[in-house]
Amino acid sequence: YGEPRSSFTASFVGNRNAIEVHARKGRAVVGELFDVPGPSTQDGLVVAYFAPENLRVSTEPGAQRGTIESIGFHGPLTRLRLLVDVGGAALPLYADLPSRAAEAFSVGDTVYLSLDPNDVRCFPSALDESTERLGL
Repeated sequence: YGEPRSSFTASFVGNRNAIEVHARKGRAVVGELFDVPGPSTQDGLVVAYFAPENLRVSTEPGAQRGTIESIGFHGPLTRLRLLVDVGGAALPLYADLPSRAAEAFSVGDTVYLSLDPNDVRCFPSALDESTERLGL
């Protein structure tokens, strides 16, 4: 679960955020959220995966700014649906927090997101050209 070795396992095992980006010079970059090595040193479309529980959410300014769009209580965990503006595109992300920690947040709150680059796994994109992509 923590270190998937293919796009299939990353998307099949668990609920992960999946962001398709254009890697440049071997780097996959999404705003201030992460800058990680792509699966090769060449340019191309990649899918970056990370688990919702690895996305850190704070009210302290810094890192990637986002807005809480919805909050779903799931017993001991609460899932936040976030919208992040990256290069003019609204990017939906999910963060799972312990429910007690999530009580500090409300829909519409501006929050700041961070992610350990070691929690991001990138794989070549398998989507065809007709699929909508985030042009980053």
